[in-house]
Amino acid sequence: MIILPPTISNNLISVPVPVEAVLPPTALESHPLQPSPSPPPLPIPMDDLSPSPPATPTPRMSSAHPSEAPTDLSSLLAPDVPMNAPPTSLPVRDLASDVFTQPPRPLTISRSEGNIAIPATNAYMSSIRARVEESAARRRLESNGPSRNPLEKYTKVILPTTRVHDPFPTALYDNIDFQLLSDWESCEGEKVLIHPFDNIAVDIQDHATVRNTILSAVEDITQADHISVSAPVPIGKPIPTTFLVYGLTPTQQKTLLDRYVWSSASITFRVMPTDLLCPDFLFSIKQLGTNVTNYVQEIVRAVWNDEDTFTFLSGITDTVPLTERRQMTTALQSFIDSLRVEHLDIKVSGGAASPHFNIFAKGSTIRNDSTWSEIRAFLANRSYGNNLIGYGITKTSPYKCTLCHGVDHPRGLCPFPSTQGWNGPVQQSNNRGDRGRA
Repeated sequence: MIILPPTISNNLISVPVPVEAVLPPTALESHPLQPSPSPPPLPIPMDDLSPSPPATPTPRMSSAHPSEAPTDLSSLLAPDVPMNAPPTSLPVRDLASDVFTQPPRPLTISRSEGNIAIPATNAYMSSIRARVEESAARRRLESNGPSRNPLEKYTKVILPTTRVHDPFPTALYDNIDFQLLSDWESCEGEKVLIHPFDNIAVDIQDHATVRNTILSAVEDITQADHISVSAPVPIGKPIPTTFLVYGLTPTQQKTLLDRYVWSSASITFRVMPTDLLCPDFLFSIKQLGTNVTNYVQEIVRAVWNDEDTFTFLSGITDTVPLTERRQMTTALQSFIDSLRVEHLDIKVSGGAASPHFNIFAKGSTIRNDSTWSEIRAFLANRSYGNNLIGYGITKTSPYKCTLCHGVDHPRGLCPFPSTQGWNGPVQQSNNRGDRGRA
């Protein structure tokens, strides 16, 4: 067997191949090699194949058809390419291992021209399976990474001195079917009342949508997966807009109550305990000829500490058992001492000032609804003013804010939209019965 020694010509390595393994001697004599009229370019590595196949591919050496392959690589060069041409930038490859021994490549995502598939040149696209596995691994890493806090979508409303003031202690239960209220009391788990802002629940046809929106919001806030939401069943008008969330744990209940008002782009609502406290707002005084809040507070305090008020409060103390009188006396005194007056800058038609003064006292000190109502009625019927600024007119429910539903201000003066980062409903309203300008 004749083995040709390896030679280097034009930076290309001739691979030692047995001549007899390629062509028999008779084939060389009967079929002398002729230069190809249109020789193909130099063979290049498989990874660097041109995107377009040659128009007339030249037969290459193959283990399946050894008789059709040339005996050395010089016959693959074009006639007009000199043997001493400058080195090509293509990397030198072991063509023997590439052409003869390299196993078949896997299928790749590629484009085709005619019926010839062109393998993709990007190494990243070497295998459909590899791409799919890498994509799945990347998604797993993303899912296991730090997740966004669901509470970020809610405004951090911290207003310790501003609350939604109801007209009476059980206002949130007003016009709700009594049987439903009994069912609410028997619901399992911890419970809270949800009172949506704005007018999204004033139509009973919208209650199912609002209920499900509340359910989604509470799930976001508490991460609870065993909770339920009940919509009110009306027995009269106006339509009640209070919903019940039940099945909470004590921790989940505390989370909801601590923020008090939850506001997002989807819904804004306040959270209240089912055991409602007496409101702080008592009544409003208008038609006084002053806008000095401290001046009005002195007038009101003088009335609350006069002989008539003392006699009235003493009568309430006498109605309770003897063992509870000291506690009742302390609660009533705390209530009187907690007097607070706020100036509401109302303008009437033409821009004329019409100052209103809201009167507050700490309602939570009075634990009995009837007692609170009696005190509010007595104090609201007293006369406030003097000969200098005149005597005012009192009203226990002067307004109905259609944004937060408080009775101490109109929608135009609702304090919530001015909270930093607020993303709930705004102050504008088309409700003619809810006027009030700052």
